[in-house]
Amino acid sequence: MRTMPNYIARSSLFAPVAPRRKKMHKDTVLVSRGDAVIKFWGEQLDVAQADVWMQAMHEVSKQPLGEPVVINRAAFLKAIGSRRAITNTRGCTTVCNLWLLPCG
Repeated sequence: MRTMPNYIARSSLFAPVAPRRKKMHKDTVLVSRGDAVIKFWGEQLDVAQADVWMQAMHEVSKQPLGEPVVINRAAFLKAIGSRRAITNTRGCTTVCNLWLLPCG
């Protein structure tokens, strides 16, 4: 199990929401602690995406800042407890690309 910073864990960034009930956000300020402001654009994130985010942050932390991060999709899915770790890595390609694109 991975951990996330308290200000993210106590925010509404990752919500326990059903896939068909997700909201679309556009420059929305999410509920969070008083010392943090989280603005969000796009489809609401759910708890499963929190697992992906935490694992991605773990993988990134193994490399020096600015270096490329190579991730084995099957190992990544296995690490987050996906039952489809070996048979279906296509979904992880989409999710991993979503989270691992450089910000800029």
